[in-house]
Amino acid sequence: MDFSEMRTAILMQIVWRIPYLIVYLVGIVLAMMNRTRKPAAAMLTLFALVLMLMTTILGGISGMLPLVLFRQHWPESRIGLVIGTFGLVRMLLDIGGIGLLLLAIFRQENRTESRSGEPEFLMKQQ
Repeated sequence: MDFSEMRTAILMQIVWRIPYLIVYLVGIVLAMMNRTRKPAAAMLTLFALVLMLMTTILGGISGMLPLVLFRQHWPESRIGLVIGTFGLVRMLLDIGGIGLLLLAIFRQENRTESRSGEPEFLMKQQ
């Protein structure tokens, strides 16, 4: 398999992940737009989405990895080790991204409270 065939095959693997890529890129843009209003949440979200974006791209590469290694006559045991390691790295990146998103969502913000005990941002809407 030459380089152009491999590049085409990887791109075809990534095509099926385009909806995820779009969501991650929109999220990255939104995080960048909100970094002055909510800097901690925006940075956590930005890091999370970058990790998840990397996981999606690595998923496209890992879909072709067995074929490439097989064509290069790698032993099956080594191919299994490489694929397993690749899968572990992807899983850890994905877990890290989800964990950072959860932290961004549920992290306690310093909000001032009114006399009624409700956060100030709820009082402004009334």
